[in-house]
Amino acid sequence: MKVGGVQVTPPPEGLLVLERDHGNLVFRARPVPIESWDQFNRLCPEPAMPMVLVKGEKKPNPTDETYQHNVRRLAARRIAYLCLKSLEASNIEWDNVNMDDPDTWEKFEDDLRAAGMTEVEIDKVIKLCVGANTLDEEKLKKARESFLRGQREA
Repeated sequence: MKVGGVQVTPPPEGLLVLERDHGNLVFRARPVPIESWDQFNRLCPEPAMPMVLVKGEKKPNPTDETYQHNVRRLAARRIAYLCLKSLEASNIEWDNVNMDDPDTWEKFEDDLRAAGMTEVEIDKVIKLCVGANTLDEEKLKKARESFLRGQREA
């Protein structure tokens, strides 16, 4: 597919380099392709909202504590999955993460801690992953400026 004569390609990967005495740690984050979310949705279906009987009529109960807990757990798993899939480009050998087991996904932060990374470094890794999968105003501004420079040169 082309847009205005330009071939559509995936966005570039993000890069984070953390200095270490025995060699830098290089984290690469790529955007997670849409088809990768099929695995997530298969392993982590949306929780069913419970129903409550009100005056003889069944109504959804979004305030149910178990439901709320399951919604929060799903959101945490979604972020963990996004980070893990984004970081596949970094060839990380996780100690406690199994991509087939959603109960292990959030342990990626524990693995990073156990490897000696600081909380600030872990936050940078997470931001790298989120940034690789979002379109923020800074990216739009950069693209707009590049486009306008090209228009003036033409």
